[in-house]
Amino acid sequence: MSFKHRHISRVAHVLTVLYAIAIVVFSLLPKGDVPLENVSDKYRHAAAYAVFALLLSCSFLKLRWWAVPAAFVLATATGILMELIQPSFGRSRDAMDALANAIGAAIGCVAVLAILVVTRPSHVARNT
Repeated sequence: MSFKHRHISRVAHVLTVLYAIAIVVFSLLPKGDVPLENVSDKYRHAAAYAVFALLLSCSFLKLRWWAVPAAFVLATATGILMELIQPSFGRSRDAMDALANAIGAAIGCVAVLAILVVTRPSHVARNT
């Protein structure tokens, strides 16, 4: 792996960790302190977890076949865990929020797969 790729990979890892921390903080904030209150709660959940799954997938610069499914599982599990522990922080548990998190994670993973398909090196044309 070249220096440039290692550097990009390190940046992706750092961004993923920082984003995961942000998800935990925002998931546990009191209800009135959440940003973008005028946007549907389910859209916020889906968007947040789409970005999270995309970052998780991109943390593995050489994206092996298991990276995208692993990102989906990890992002979805994080969303479910956040919903399970929210009552301990004065928030309510909502299965539909967990579903929105999973849908967002799926959208993020599909975006990564689309990027992989578009950016993969084309095969050398065969001599005919």
